[in-house]
Amino acid sequence: MNLDEINANLLRQGQNNDNAFSFMEGFFGNGASSVQWSSVGADGTQNVRTYPTLQKLTGDVSAAVKGEMIKTICVDEVNGDDNNDGTSSAPIQNIHNAINAIPDGGTVNIILLSDCHFSANAYGNNKTIVIHFNGYTLDLVKYDFNGLKILYAIIGYGNILYLYGQSNANSKLRIPALLAGESIFSVGHSVFLKSVGSISPEFNKLHIGYGLEVLDNGAFYLCTGVGSACSYTVSTSIYTSESGTARNFEQLVSGVMKDINGVPRNVQSNLIL
Repeated sequence: MNLDEINANLLRQGQNNDNAFSFMEGFFGNGASSVQWSSVGADGTQNVRTYPTLQKLTGDVSAAVKGEMIKTICVDEVNGDDNNDGTSSAPIQNIHNAINAIPDGGTVNIILLSDCHFSANAYGNNKTIVIHFNGYTLDLVKYDFNGLKILYAIIGYGNILYLYGQSNANSKLRIPALLAGESIFSVGHSVFLKSVGSISPEFNKLHIGYGLEVLDNGAFYLCTGVGSACSYTVSTSIYTSESGTARNFEQLVSGVMKDINGVPRNVQSNLIL
């Protein structure tokens, strides 16, 4: 290799080093969405490639994560299809699939576009689930277990469930009834917002918001307090007994234990009755 070739290589290497520093400054800088990487080949040909900046990559990842972690899903049991994307014009069909569609730690706003049935279990931990009844009825469904009845449930720990009726007279939550000769499998297995265990605190929370009518048929429960640091609150909602066996809102929590003053010991917040 002669002196001219050595000088050319040194110049090319120096230029590539300068280009590398320029790329790094642009990549870690603010404002731009892309940055160019320029290099000179051994034959003197200049190659230019465009890459997203770190700010752009971070934004894209954040948007993707947010899109998976926070969702609004419309549910229409009559006209929906679970292959749809969950928009108002393309709702899904089954409400439990809306809950299962978000990962643990995520939030889902569910908007009912028809009367619906909660007819399969949903699972997850640390999920925030907001159901907007929008003037429709959600029927909780029971199913057979060795001849006994269990309530289809939201199962896990750290889940927060909000039920909102939007002050619409037709917004209703119906708890199923036991027919003659039927009995529930157990208190712990017949709860809508269900803990995964009965020893360790599960920290599930249920809030029945304004404008929702709860139609109670005298069986099953909305959430459990057995061995769990759960929270249960009710505000400006209506309780209606359809079975003739009246329970109050407090009795819709299974396993609440009270101290000598009648204060619940295993429910974190005060019950608003």
